Amino acid sequence: MLRTQKTNLTKVFSGIVFAFFLVFILAAPASGQEEEADEDADAIAEDEILPEVVVVEDRAMTSASDSEVRRKDFENLPRQNPSDLVRIIPGVHVSQHTGGAKAYQYFLRGFDAEHGQDLAAYLDGIPLNEPSQVHGHGYLDLHFLIPETLSSIQIIKGPYDPEHGNFATAGAINFIPRRTGEKSEVSLSGGMYNTVRALGTFAVDSKTYMLVGALEGDRTDGYTDPGDAKAFRANTGQTLMMGNWSLNLMSHHYGQDSAATDVVPEKWVDDGIIDRYESLDDSDKVTSNRHIVGLTVDRENGPSEARIQGYYDYKRSTIWSNYTFYLFHPELGDQQEMRDSRNVGGCNLRYRHLLKWGGALFQTSAGAQWRLDDVDQVLANTAERERFNVINDLQFTENAIGVWLREDLILTKWLTIIPGVRWDAISYSGSGTQDDRYFNVYTNTADTRQDVERDWDETAQIVSPKASLILTPVKPWNIFVNYGEGFFSNTTLQMANDPKSSIPKVRGGEVGTRLKLFGNRLNIAASAWYANKEEDLVFDPQTGLSLLKEKTERKGLDSELRIYPARWLYLMTDASWVDARFAESGDRIPNGPITLMTNGIGWRHESGVRGMIRGRYMGERELDQDDWAPPFYVTDLVAGYDAEHWGLEAAVDNVLNTEWEDAVFSYETRPEKNGDTHSGIHWTPGTPIFARLTATARF
Repeated sequence: MLRTQKTNLTKVFSGIVFAFFLVFILAAPASGQEEEADEDADAIAEDEILPEVVVVEDRAMTSASDSEVRRKDFENLPRQNPSDLVRIIPGVHVSQHTGGAKAYQYFLRGFDAEHGQDLAAYLDGIPLNEPSQVHGHGYLDLHFLIPETLSSIQIIKGPYDPEHGNFATAGAINFIPRRTGEKSEVSLSGGMYNTVRALGTFAVDSKTYMLVGALEGDRTDGYTDPGDAKAFRANTGQTLMMGNWSLNLMSHHYGQDSAATDVVPEKWVDDGIIDRYESLDDSDKVTSNRHIVGLTVDRENGPSEARIQGYYDYKRSTIWSNYTFYLFHPELGDQQEMRDSRNVGGCNLRYRHLLKWGGALFQTSAGAQWRLDDVDQVLANTAERERFNVINDLQFTENAIGVWLREDLILTKWLTIIPGVRWDAISYSGSGTQDDRYFNVYTNTADTRQDVERDWDETAQIVSPKASLILTPVKPWNIFVNYGEGFFSNTTLQMANDPKSSIPKVRGGEVGTRLKLFGNRLNIAASAWYANKEEDLVFDPQTGLSLLKEKTERKGLDSELRIYPARWLYLMTDASWVDARFAESGDRIPNGPITLMTNGIGWRHESGVRGMIRGRYMGERELDQDDWAPPFYVTDLVAGYDAEHWGLEAAVDNVLNTEWEDAVFSYETRPEKNGDTHSGIHWTPGTPIFARLTATARF
């Protein structure tokens, strides 16, 4: 039974909360100070050198990889599902395998971030990753998002910002929901494979109260057999304005069931034994539901601003998957059930103050974050979703506290220095049963002790320093030098079986530049970077789990290019190259992409015509067993017309109907009951041509 002992970490955090509430209440300057604050704000507005500005495309950056998705990308690229959202982020690719309700597989900066272990994501500051999730550490399921209800997406690659903690090793994403809306909309989409989507959004906007909301339902038969999925999504956001104060209450609700497509043997497809889009175990399935409620209080007062945010996140997912078919259990099969049910509660505190001293500006930012995960988790062997052995049955909590400090020293118009530091501590407490694999010296074979009882109560902590140097030789040109240390936490199973007091680090650095020329018609960004991880988790397809590996090293180049030859036309290209290897052996990290590229031509004319042609390229990836995943280039098209009260949009994924492989692995399986084993490449097929039409009414 799960123990509920109160730790010293909770006491420490209570003191932090009390201190921040005092700062929040006392943040208002006295009447004599208000005039000073207004003068400072006016001076800053004239110099235009604040580190954060509300204009999307002109927000000041802290690194070459720190940006907000450009407005033209955000408006013109397809945005009918969460994968569309991730694909518009420069340098990030996603794949989907074994079920539409399962979290994506993320690729960026040479990281096969699996289902989120190296990519932190937030919803307006609320963390979305799931630590110690049974299917993958840092599991990041974005399927609850409704793309049309977001106002922007922020991205920073690398561990350079102290506000971002666990899992922000390769990067961090913050999805910003809309708080206001001018019109209500109803849209209906229909497409190939019996795909249907209905969406309704509504908005109420006044000076003091704003209400936005959306309700969505969709279903599809899918392009694989089986591949059916159905889902519902709903969200609301209410904002109350009271002078310098704003209060926002948001909620998100989601549920989905989907069939899961196998990762099939390539040779069986080549030999015609199965069709490209068939499965070997049609009982695989994924179910997921999520409910998030967040309350955010913001206060702006001259040069100061503060935020208090509390949230609750309920998430339950069950994944039935079978990667090896009958390899380990020749009679019953190797299907596994992975069930994870968690209640997450937490709060975020942030305070910023801007001070002008002589010709310099000093912006101090400080924050504290607390999160408690209460998890019920099962890993079991199943046959057609019926259990025949429970491997792990665990009930545990992870109690995480983080405190951070950042100082933006804007010394001159051409020099900014940003030191920062972060401290994190995580306590692990839990109990349960676990099958224990060991070597039996009497039989000279591997054996298993069934249902060994486990009981643990451990704590680990880490300090992460950060630093950035920004040079601006001329106003449209920035040069960045960054260093940061980050982390992804130990898992609960690690701490239960091999506890340690420290958390493994990732150390990263970057030298980069951003340049705007010809009246902002040409935007260029480029960086050279590196990242070293003391420990790494690498996906093992034979177990369906990520396994702890040795130290890894990555180095690479990133680039972004935007050209605006006319007000209504633009060209874009994002490209990256990476060398990712194990530090000791020098071998490549399996499944790490070497080359990624996205390019496109977009248009949005004042007549209402808009659209984009986009190409997505992933170069070859080295797998296990000296195999390589083939490269692919897929072209997507979206075109639409918007009038005041209605709109039409046609979108075609993979418009050239290219045959490509989405998720690719190399390992040994037994495809048939009591049959021969097979070793080699296995993959999930990429989406064939998929066309859909959307009609929208606005009122």
